[in-house]
Amino acid sequence: MDEVEEKWLVDSAIKIQEHEKALHLEAQVRWVRSDCIEKEVEIKAVTRQDLVVTEIDHGETLYSPWKEVPTFEGPGWYSDVVFDI
Repeated sequence: MDEVEEKWLVDSAIKIQEHEKALHLEAQVRWVRSDCIEKEVEIKAVTRQDLVVTEIDHGETLYSPWKEVPTFEGPGWYSDVVFDI
């Protein structure tokens, strides 16, 4: 959104609901003009074909292959996004 619309994402809230055997994602976002932001590292692209969004059940534990990422214990949602910088 920075290059195309000169917007910078500041905050977001996401809700996922089941509706007629399908999942629907609803997001509310807040933007500021991107020229108001001092940038250090910019993301060139998000690799959508590797996007993962998974529900983690109660009592289920998700372990990360990276030591910097903590263990996640359900219930909740997990997402893995690949960025091209």
